[in-house]
Amino acid sequence: MTSTPTGVRRALSDAELAGLFDAIAAATSTGDVLVATINGLYTALLTDLGRTLDTFGPDQRLNPTEFAIPTSQWTAIAAAATNRADEWGTAMTISINLINAMPSSYDDPTVPDPTPQLPDRRPAIHHLRVSREATDIIAACTEHVTALGHRFGLGSDIYQRAATSWQWHLTRLFSMGSGAETSITAEGHLSLLVTNASGFVYAVIFHRDPRVCTVAGCPAVIGDDGSVSTTPARPVAAEHEHQPSYPSDAPTPGEWSAHS
Repeated sequence: MTSTPTGVRRALSDAELAGLFDAIAAATSTGDVLVATINGLYTALLTDLGRTLDTFGPDQRLNPTEFAIPTSQWTAIAAAATNRADEWGTAMTISINLINAMPSSYDDPTVPDPTPQLPDRRPAIHHLRVSREATDIIAACTEHVTALGHRFGLGSDIYQRAATSWQWHLTRLFSMGSGAETSITAEGHLSLLVTNASGFVYAVIFHRDPRVCTVAGCPAVIGDDGSVSTTPARPVAAEHEHQPSYPSDAPTPGEWSAHS
């Protein structure tokens, strides 16, 4: 254990860890989890300095970087906190706050890995509200991926990128990481808007691949109607018969990504 006038670097005792895990498990809200975690950690570490959290305030703020615990303990505490937050779908919120508020960490192979109890705290039922238009979009996305496979081949990069990205985002709709109440609405062509009970909102957007000329050095972008355009960086297209990267009558290649 190392102590300075302003900080402490040491492993928590088994009793301190047990008390911290019990306090986290007893929390009844996201805010309570944060309070239990942060208060428990610094109450233990500040004891080495003869101080308490009450001695800090606007004129003297606690600096988390001046404190450190072994990485194995840091990881176990964060896991216990995010596990408790699963009941409300706020594990992401907890994670972001803990990164900024928990002490630093350091490797110490002599410290055993703590094993907190991590029961499945997710609600038993996940309620999905899907608008009529969104059901049509979901069906259209699946049909679009199928069409890409038929046109370009199931082993093609075009099909694999589209299928992998759509399947990932479709599976994510059923995830309970952001709460057990999810609303899904249409958000334009082959795209969805997802609102979770935790307040997290994101869109699943289809990004089409530009149809470009495949002739080496040609900057031409070819529209669905055969028109040719260029980019500001390379405003002049070569004078030749352009070779499009995919036919104008083919389903549009692309992939889905999330935006929040």
